[in-house]
Amino acid sequence: MHIYKCLHEQVEDVAQNERGILNREECEQRTELESRARTHLANERTFLAWLRTGIALISLGLAAAQFLERHSHTWSAPDTGHVNHHGGNGHLDGGRRN
Repeated sequence: MHIYKCLHEQVEDVAQNERGILNREECEQRTELESRARTHLANERTFLAWLRTGIALISLGLAAAQFLERHSHTWSAPDTGHVNHHGGNGHLDGGRRN
């Protein structure tokens, strides 16, 4: 009986070692898959960050355009035309004399 127990323990040890080898291979495969998944998710996060940045810049440009459009009359250059008072008609002649 003692020999049977020893043989049985040795067989279990071999089986556990084989399972350990298989587990290492499975572990390496899982690690590779997890690494690939992490890389894919990191690339997706980077893409979404660039997309978010682009949308923010477009929004900022549109807001600046609206702001400048509303306030452009305060920053515009003065009109170079003058009122012609020579003939008494008082019309704007665009800076030209008749």
